[in-house]
Amino acid sequence: MSLSFTPMRIHALTFSLLIAFLPALPRQAAAQKTFEFQYTTGHADVRSGSYDPETKSFRPGWHFDSGIAPKTVYDAEDAIAIVTKTQAAPSGAMTALGVTNGTLIYIAGSSSAQPNLGFSGEDLNASDWEPVDFGGIFLPSVTATLTSWSGPGEFALYTTNKSGTTLIDLIYSSVSPSETLFNNGLELAIPDHQHFTWGFTEEGYYELEITWSGIHQTDGPISTSAIYAFNVGGPYVIPEPSTVTLALIGLAGLGHAAFRRRRKPLT
Repeated sequence: MSLSFTPMRIHALTFSLLIAFLPALPRQAAAQKTFEFQYTTGHADVRSGSYDPETKSFRPGWHFDSGIAPKTVYDAEDAIAIVTKTQAAPSGAMTALGVTNGTLIYIAGSSSAQPNLGFSGEDLNASDWEPVDFGGIFLPSVTATLTSWSGPGEFALYTTNKSGTTLIDLIYSSVSPSETLFNNGLELAIPDHQHFTWGFTEEGYYELEITWSGIHQTDGPISTSAIYAFNVGGPYVIPEPSTVTLALIGLAGLGHAAFRRRRKPLT
């Protein structure tokens, strides 16, 4: 039995092959980005950055202690944190990360789990911002909310007991936002800074979108979002474009060649 393919069928077949092949491509291949600095060790904070009254926005970024990076301050998109420390997931990890207690996960956020990354609103002038109730004490504040995330696994930000075996407070969770203290929001008193455990379940490239917001005494509600990148399991390497590009070109070429073979000359 012979098969006959019209041009439309050939294009449909090519498209079907393309869709079937895409899931097999490396997941990190989506991250075709470059960064000025790969942050592996030492103390730093993700910060709201300073407030610009002209644009009525924050300038979110990274702030590094002296000697850690070539510059002290980087915009959010210009640096990436590298997470390689592994540890058994604490009790409560199923709610936070969707894994059972004792599962090996990747962590950061302390001197023993580098990089020692925290949160801060220290670039802001406290007198410019409306106070928030911190347990009966009203302090000027800014809020850092996890508004979206992507990556090969799950992510959570939390505190544990001293030994790290039991989860205490859940701040962010890609699995259970409703189980966090403030629905994936973090209130930061100005100019305080805080540290938590950053937990990831799988190796690979992650992007966390954090929206910084606060109520300015003069300008009212202010909100600015930024994406912070993390590479879990080792240094970030820009994926070779040939893996994806050549695959797509090859499939397109097969379809085009088949189309040419089947096309009849005009008479």
